[in-house]
Amino acid sequence: MANAPPGELQRWVAKRRLALVLSILKGGPSSRRQAARKHGLTVAELEAWRERFLLAAENGLRARPQRRAGPQRGAHHASRNRFDRSPKRGSDESSV
Repeated sequence: MANAPPGELQRWVAKRRLALVLSILKGGPSSRRQAARKHGLTVAELEAWRERFLLAAENGLRARPQRRAGPQRGAHHASRNRFDRSPKRGSDESSV
């Protein structure tokens, strides 16, 4: 990362992403390019974080927020379970 001391790698954890996205939202389009350059990121990466943030914020402001499974949990299991149609043990179909 451009702002990290030499030899020290910093991860983009949620709190750091949030701080950067909020600064971008306050600063306008030119600050996106500046922030990307400063932090060694692409404008596309920052835009993706900004869009994810805005979508989550919109959902949080709903009268009835939608519960959505995060990419780490739920989504993997939901897709696996949706396509896994193997018969249960002991059923007549398992011996076919």
